[in-house]
Amino acid sequence: MTKPPPLPSQKPSQLPSVKPGKIHYVMGALVIVLGIIFAIQIVYRGITGFGRSMVRAKMPGETTMRLDETGRYTIYHEYETVIDGDYHRSSPGLGALRLRLECGEAGGEVALEPLRGSAIYTIGARSGEAMLTFSIDQPGRYNLSGWYSNEGKNRPIMLVVMRSSFGPMMRTIGWAMLVGVISLGLGVAMIVLTFIGRSRARNRAAPEPEGA
Repeated sequence: MTKPPPLPSQKPSQLPSVKPGKIHYVMGALVIVLGIIFAIQIVYRGITGFGRSMVRAKMPGETTMRLDETGRYTIYHEYETVIDGDYHRSSPGLGALRLRLECGEAGGEVALEPLRGSAIYTIGARSGEAMLTFSIDQPGRYNLSGWYSNEGKNRPIMLVVMRSSFGPMMRTIGWAMLVGVISLGLGVAMIVLTFIGRSRARNRAAPEPEGA
């Protein structure tokens, strides 16, 4: 039995080539754009959630607030704020204002401690600087009262109480950066691979010089 003759070998120019379409460029750019948009949304949701966790307390006066999580909280002086519909701007600091925090359910005073370091925030037209910090070991109602120690005329100020959120905010920023880096890398890789694939396909399709 005779063996069949071997198949003729194909030259590189005769090999089938797959040329990526230009749509792959668009897809790569779309991945980058969508990733950036998603990262911005992550940061925006983190900031809005940060704002919703605030408890505002007009001083002098008394405010009852519900604190649902144990741990450390920070009291800010919102030196750029809106009080009773009017915009107020003042120098940072509590001045002669004195504060007392009491647990409304278990009773007893909660110690207020000066903040070590500094922390500020800006949300829209509101800006605040951290003044004091305190810790609670049980959730519940807490009463924050404030009064001026002098007898002079003192204007009202706005305080903001919020859970110390440096860690959660940094995690939010970290997730946003991770999403942005991954989408950027994936999109750039798609664009580069498309360019390489189209270049190779053009080289395969190019006619060979005579006499080759």
